[in-house]
Amino acid sequence: MNNKIVLESAAQAVAQNSSSHPRIYELPVEQGRQELEQIQSSKILEYPANSSNLIFNTTQYGPVKMKN
Repeated sequence: MNNKIVLESAAQAVAQNSSSHPRIYELPVEQGRQELEQIQSSKILEYPANSSNLIFNTTQYGPVKMKN
């Protein structure tokens, strides 16, 4: 049996572009960062959402921020 996973076109492009050498972890740090920034710079569809910031006061760790 041959199971083939179908990716969205953007995910497929990332997979293909990162499948050959040099891979991201083989690049110098600055070049790797530039590559990741370029890959992640595409626009995304954001759905409207209601959110709020919550702060929980903990005894041991102090205030902890959480986005709800």
